[in-house]
Amino acid sequence: MSVERNQAAAFSQSYSYDEPISMLTNRPVMRPAHWAVAFAGIIVPILSAAFLIAALSGPLFVSFPTATLVVMPAVFGLNVANLLGFVWASRGHRGPERLRNFLSIGAVFSGICLSVVVVLASMFSMLGG
Repeated sequence: MSVERNQAAAFSQSYSYDEPISMLTNRPVMRPAHWAVAFAGIIVPILSAAFLIAALSGPLFVSFPTATLVVMPAVFGLNVANLLGFVWASRGHRGPERLRNFLSIGAVFSGICLSVVVVLASMFSMLGG
């Protein structure tokens, strides 16, 4: 009896926020807002990488100075914000664990996109562009 009481106390301490609990897994359920945040966390680096590739692929979309002065800082800022959002959610144990897992996938994509932007910016600065 005391083991069940200890498990219940440990569970109530780990999930202190007001979330609906799944009867099957005994864990918090992801609400539609959680799914929207998870989708945004994954789609931000994918779309920013697509805009970066489109801006640098040729003069059809934007000019080269616009790509380096507008698109690259915007991509950098969006991905830094995505990484900070992941750090905020994971360090504070905000939301269900599944949400933090999706945000970690987005953080990896954002890290890749940030490294590409930094490498391209250093390459352009060395070339004098």
